[in-house]
Amino acid sequence: MLDKSAHILENLIKYADPTCLTARYLVAVGDPHYNSAFGKMLARPQDAHLRFSAAETEAVRAVSKVMEERALAEGTGSAGGFAIPITIDPSVTLTGSGALNPVREVSRVLTVGTREWRGVSSDGVTAGYVAEAVEAKASPVLAQPILKAEQGRAFVPFSIELDQDWSSLQTELVGLITDARSVLDPSNSCWVLARPSQAES
Repeated sequence: MLDKSAHILENLIKYADPTCLTARYLVAVGDPHYNSAFGKMLARPQDAHLRFSAAETEAVRAVSKVMEERALAEGTGSAGGFAIPITIDPSVTLTGSGALNPVREVSRVLTVGTREWRGVSSDGVTAGYVAEAVEAKASPVLAQPILKAEQGRAFVPFSIELDQDWSSLQTELVGLITDARSVLDPSNSCWVLARPSQAES
């Protein structure tokens, strides 16, 4: 539903807003100073304007100007005198299919000095019940799994201005990159060359 609403709003602003009135309205009511001024108007509608800061006064003036262009009634708050502030959630919602990735949960971390790790694996030995004084042979069959060290990378460039304006940008990117790693890990064929407990993380 959120994605659909965002798509509708994007199309409205891009293709159905020739005078940019809707865009200016969204910018005005999205101003944080207007949001704080709106709270004061709800708490003390009679004298809220006396408690506005200079920035809040300017923000309310900008909203009122856009509202006049929208031809709404200014006299009554419920009729348009008060425009509801809009708050855009900056969190990123993952819409990809993702992947179940138990690999790192069942693996151990190894440090290798070369690009290859060679280990020793075995399916174990078989135990059985035998008669008294009967030799029981249970020699394990050994194998040598080989894992090649590879570098996984996800590069997301962004400007310093965006980082300053979007305070949670790096936190959101960590979530996206973590999901990308979970999708990449199961697709790496080297994991199937060894038992999970011997896989390199």
